[in-house]
Amino acid sequence: MKTVTGVLDKRKYRNDIILIAVMCIIALLSGVYLYFKDYSADDASGLKLEIVVDGEVTENYDIGSKEDFIIRLDTGNKVVISDGQVYMKDADCPDGLCIKQGSISKAGESIICLPHKLVLRIVESSDSDSNSDDGLDVMPR
Repeated sequence: MKTVTGVLDKRKYRNDIILIAVMCIIALLSGVYLYFKDYSADDASGLKLEIVVDGEVTENYDIGSKEDFIIRLDTGNKVVISDGQVYMKDADCPDGLCIKQGSISKAGESIICLPHKLVLRIVESSDSDSNSDDGLDVMPR
């Protein structure tokens, strides 16, 4: 004969399993959503592409515009700005690593082509407009 406490213990155990399963499903769905969410279209409005050749900023482009740009550089590289993302389309360097780096779309990301001393980096609009910021957190006297 079954006792009342034995039945209650089985229900409690079953409810715990159901609660853990639901929490795992919610966590999984949240992770999938965050992984596949396209942040570039939302956040690209305040971002600019800086093209740095041999240590000097040569050009700035707004990557939040609706138009697609193809930029041909004197170094032989071809840069594409499309849908808030920047990538190297073509380069005549021997290794082609800059092409293999893929696309960038967030502030702080960069594509580097060492043979041409070329850096493509995404910065916030306010960062690229002020040249007095030296990256230090202290105020000069």
